[in-house]
Amino acid sequence: IFSRQIKTWDHEDIKAANPNLSVPANTNIKVAHRKEGSSSTAGTTQYLKKACSGSWNLETGSSIDWPADTFEVQGSGGMADYIRENTYAIGYLDAGHGQEEGFGEIALENKAGKSLTTRQANIGDAATVALQTAGAIPDDPAADWSAVNLYDMTGDNTWPITLFSYIYVQQDLRKMDSMTASLLKAFLEYVASDRGQTLMGTYGFVPVPAAVKTKNEATMTSIQFPVGTIDMTFEVDTMMGDGMKLDAISAKRRSFADVQQETLLAEFETAKVAAEARPTVTTTTTTTVVTDNDDNEGDDHDDDHDDDDDDD
Repeated sequence: IFSRQIKTWDHEDIKAANPNLSVPANTNIKVAHRKEGSSSTAGTTQYLKKACSGSWNLETGSSIDWPADTFEVQGSGGMADYIRENTYAIGYLDAGHGQEEGFGEIALENKAGKSLTTRQANIGDAATVALQTAGAIPDDPAADWSAVNLYDMTGDNTWPITLFSYIYVQQDLRKMDSMTASLLKAFLEYVASDRGQTLMGTYGFVPVPAAVKTKNEATMTSIQFPVGTIDMTFEVDTMMGDGMKLDAISAKRRSFADVQQETLLAEFETAKVAAEARPTVTTTTTTTVVTDNDDNEGDDHDDDHDDDDDDD
């Protein structure tokens, strides 16, 4: 389909794999691909080359030459927009993004012959298998990882197109500012921690399995931090006094501007409630209008009048 050897949804090969699929005859498959280089393109094409070597006749990599009758899109957002707006379109997108959009997902057959979607598969299994497979992942964290991938790993529940997200860190950080190094160290440790890993699902990622966490911990010990690097603490539950210390990273800590704004808003609401609670007082005002009944409209009148004047 992606190489455009199959161009319509009612092709006999598609019908054979999807006997309940009902589409109008000769309905074109609108193939969308990323315009610029992307890891999604690299993952998809490299998997297709590995799993379908007999039929994949295009290149592999983050950016390739696609057939002229395909549609190019810009970024993940552009891919999502195209699929959403075009009936009978097909494209590739990271699982978290696609699930968030509510797109229909194609089940892929893994190496064990099981057809699964990403919701049905155990994504982390691919990494666990890779660690158990000689040469799949370097033993030395400082080695070349450019060829590392988790495509088409063995196992009943693996997903065929699985990618790692990496953090590259300079191994010798002894010349870095010690506070900057302390913050970097805290970030790396938090991401790999149980608490940090629980956040992965929020952003459409999957926590790494225990074996990968263990490897990460070993990698951390190989980093050389400068003298003066300290261990930061994370305030989750209130730590009276300690939460304000320099070595504490706190979700509870706020800037003075935030506190001042909150105080002003509270004072405003208090004043508003007090004003609304006051009784309403209705006053009547009587206005006395002085008129001139003299026939001589143009005459001027003194401020002092005799008692028998007509002007009252």
